[in-house]
Amino acid sequence: MRPLLGCLALATLLSPSLACPSPCSCSTKKNGRLLAECAYRELRDVPRGLSPNVTILTLSANRLGRLSRASLADVPELQSLWLGYNHIAAVEPGTFAALPQLKNLDLSHNRLADFPWQDLRNLSALQILKLSNNRLAGLPRGALHGLRELRSLWLNDNELTTLAPGTFEALPALAQLQLFHNPFNCSCKLFWLKEWADSTSAVISRAGSTLCAAPARLRGRAVTDIPGGLCNGTMAIPGFGKEDEGTYTCLAVNDVGTRDVSVNVALAGSGNPAEELPRDDPHAGQPGGHSCAKGDELDPSGMGEKLVIVYHVAGEARSGAAAAAGPRIRVGILLALGLLLLGW
Repeated sequence: MRPLLGCLALATLLSPSLACPSPCSCSTKKNGRLLAECAYRELRDVPRGLSPNVTILTLSANRLGRLSRASLADVPELQSLWLGYNHIAAVEPGTFAALPQLKNLDLSHNRLADFPWQDLRNLSALQILKLSNNRLAGLPRGALHGLRELRSLWLNDNELTTLAPGTFEALPALAQLQLFHNPFNCSCKLFWLKEWADSTSAVISRAGSTLCAAPARLRGRAVTDIPGGLCNGTMAIPGFGKEDEGTYTCLAVNDVGTRDVSVNVALAGSGNPAEELPRDDPHAGQPGGHSCAKGDELDPSGMGEKLVIVYHVAGEARSGAAAAAGPRIRVGILLALGLLLLGW
């Protein structure tokens, strides 16, 4: 009987549910989850031989430099993964996609300039994502779509200069967002963030430290305090005819700064013509206004946008000479200058 009991005890110790590599210490939590504690071990690689039943893995404060798809292949049931305070500079795409039960992912205080954003599509249960204190310069459009359970997102202390419109709108459970200490360029491309911040119920931690780094006139100003009137400029140029087509250099001036842009202007028809275009622009050339001058060549620093010109036939009576020459056309160029000229 005793030899049999000894064999059973040995089998229990060697069973996969309790497998624990020597650098780590493993235990079962009160809720039945298996914890593998591997933090502060000077590890350069994720230990092999972890139990497939591990649901909590702590690898914080080691010397990990890279994660491959094989790094976490032993622990497919992970729910919490703590990787903060390492030297991780690269993560192979697919590394996290194989962890569909993951709820908490901490990669803060590493050296990531890029992240396998596509992996997030398979992490619909994710609730906490910490990417703070890295070197991230941007998020792809739609990177966070599908994370309907995400409650806390840390992106502070990175190198973000802008964010695509709607970046956070697909996160209905979001309760906390950290964006401070990023060098944001507060152009009109980022104005959506102020509007979203004004309407969201999520707490933006240290919003007063989420500052503009550019342009110069807004440097040091909170992103959530960008003046609302900066991105709503329009201009109309009356009396524009086919002979006026060509390249124009447009100047816009407002509180954000000054911007020169060269644009190609072409006459185009409209099925819904404007009936009341202003005959001139009283603000042209003034602070907060804009003006255009025709030239022969594109400004190499400009964007070279093609403008659509809305025109209509005036309802006034025409003289015989004018009638003989054809319908008189009054044209207005509608320029969304807030976005076109100041959205750099």
